Amino acid sequence: MRPTQATRARLTVRSVLAVMAAALLLGACGSAQKPPATRSTTTTTTKPVTPQIDIYSALPTVGKSQLAQDGRAVERGIDLALGALTDHRRIDGFHLTYRRFRDPVMSDGTTNPVVAAAHARAAAIDPRAILFIGGLDAGATQASAPILNEAGIAQISPGSLSVGLSESVKDLTAENEPQRYFPTGTRTLFQLMPNDAVQAEADLDQAKQADCVKVVAAAETDTEGAVIVGLMADDQKQYGLTVVPETNWTGKPGSVATFAGALRQVAGACFVIAAPLTPEVKQLTHTLHAELPQDMILGTNTLCTRAWVRAVEAGTPATADARLYCTAPTLKLSDYAGAQQVSQIAALYRHAYGRGAMSAYVLYGYQAVAVAVDAILATGDGADDRSEILEEVASDSYDSPLGAFKFTALGTTTLRYYGLYQANAHGGLEFDKTLKLPSSGTA
Repeated sequence: MRPTQATRARLTVRSVLAVMAAALLLGACGSAQKPPATRSTTTTTTKPVTPQIDIYSALPTVGKSQLAQDGRAVERGIDLALGALTDHRRIDGFHLTYRRFRDPVMSDGTTNPVVAAAHARAAAIDPRAILFIGGLDAGATQASAPILNEAGIAQISPGSLSVGLSESVKDLTAENEPQRYFPTGTRTLFQLMPNDAVQAEADLDQAKQADCVKVVAAAETDTEGAVIVGLMADDQKQYGLTVVPETNWTGKPGSVATFAGALRQVAGACFVIAAPLTPEVKQLTHTLHAELPQDMILGTNTLCTRAWVRAVEAGTPATADARLYCTAPTLKLSDYAGAQQVSQIAALYRHAYGRGAMSAYVLYGYQAVAVAVDAILATGDGADDRSEILEEVASDSYDSPLGAFKFTALGTTTLRYYGLYQANAHGGLEFDKTLKLPSSGTA
């Protein structure tokens, strides 16, 4: 039974973080001596059984890949939130158990969808499960979403960017997307990061700011990159650009020189490459950068790595003003709108893990738990009812470290920004700016 607003005070992430920050400060200054223990003379009584609820996560955390590093950062954010936002795993009369699955990353840099489905089934058959955090890539999320949907469990994906998980786009997404992820007809999947539809607009926005007239956008057919390129073509008039889609690249050895030659024929163009980091992509980008150093090359999030920059600039002069950029759904920590909350989470992070750099992915793990805690507090005695938790997640508004947002009817976030990163003279990437996109009007 859901309490009325007048009878229950909502605990907010902001207020709890403030209390935790104060507690850390006091801990650093010493603590008062505890009074001596006294023997209790009260009669022992039987305590009422505390109702139990479970939250699951399934994240790629095993291995040295970038995906595994991001997964471990999300998991750390989850742990920090459980410590800060719960009272020893108790929330509003319920005892919360956190059950985690740690996934290995395969040689192609993705997680195994068969394993992801098994983890979703484990949550689905647990009658106490109310929320699932994962996956971090499209394959894992695609495999787990229909299973969790049939079980009526709210699923928070902290990193999957695929457009097909939330909407159908003619000639771009698969014919049965997103319906196959929601066999019950009710949306249960929520994407915490701005997805590839926002990334497509961010790439166009950067091209416009860079004074491009034409944008040659390359991707392989029937890939997530091809969806981004197609969305750019759909939105080109809005940004006053001409997009030349090139989605017929095979990506096979021997095709690079021919394909690069075709791209160079488009005079005065900027280049967008929406593809995974492969040796052929490295060679393609290197060829374009070496022969057209003044033309902007923009990689999508799959290329936003030091390995891409170093391969591209190998054998060519490294310059601090190289027009080599990439977009990513994460920002520099100081650029997030919830600056105070970010600072407080960073303090918790240093206390728990030392002074190493905190990844932005920590914030997404933290916020995934904050969404769950808000729903539990809002439903009150109904927190063990999956349908009530799902309703709250879908309808609530969040004042978060990521910025103020809610989930749309499609299950996407209303946050609309991407980070722009530029290659530097040392073979790395530096945060350049936040690309903020206007509201889409989708609710």
